[in-house]
Amino acid sequence: MAKQATRPAPARGRTPGAKEEAAAAPAPSGTGRRGAAGHKKALTGRQKAAVFLVTLGSEIAAEIFKHLREDEIEQLTFEIARLEAIEPQDRDQVLMEFHELMMAQEFISTGGIDYARR
Repeated sequence: MAKQATRPAPARGRTPGAKEEAAAAPAPSGTGRRGAAGHKKALTGRQKAAVFLVTLGSEIAAEIFKHLREDEIEQLTFEIARLEAIEPQDRDQVLMEFHELMMAQEFISTGGIDYARR
């Protein structure tokens, strides 16, 4: 007599379906752009830079552009043009990331021989 393969019973009665797994997963940040599954996509570095420049305003962005190469200006201008409405949580996330980078840079720049002597 042949043995029948048995499957173990699902934990807690059943396994979650794809729909339930998607609902339980946290959505990554984005600018309202949705992927194929309807989830927000994470921002690329260029998209973050575009959000940052838009948030700073056109006068400050123009001052920053003076320090960039032409190809960088074109890429950022393209990303700014592609931006949809910037959600407040996305703007806040980009600003927080920038702040953290600046704090880390400040921490790194306080080293050196004088710091080592103290």
